[in-house]
Amino acid sequence: MVTNVSVTAGTPDVWDRIKDFTFDRRVEFSASIDSASRDMDNRAAEIRARAQDASSKDRASAIKEYDDARADLKARRGDLDKATADTWADAKAKTAESWNKTKAAYDKVTKSDTAH
Repeated sequence: MVTNVSVTAGTPDVWDRIKDFTFDRRVEFSASIDSASRDMDNRAAEIRARAQDASSKDRASAIKEYDDARADLKARRGDLDKATADTWADAKAKTAESWNKTKAAYDKVTKSDTAH
């Protein structure tokens, strides 16, 4: 049974809400990661569009860092789909590490937007 887990990028405890999901709840876990990632991507895209007219090195660097972190998170997300009950914990741990890097990079992007 899949229940709706509401997560948004702006919610600081997104990971806390899903971190204990077991292999049996992998569909919900993956959907939650996807939803939160889309939220961050949409906000980053808005900032990126505004940044086209600005020549802030900090903003450009933050956006590049976010793009790199998101690419890694997408790869980890793919690993979740391939996970078995035996490999779930490892796949989830790697996703957690990638999520934290992505969230930190996202925070830099949003801070660079308000700083300029």
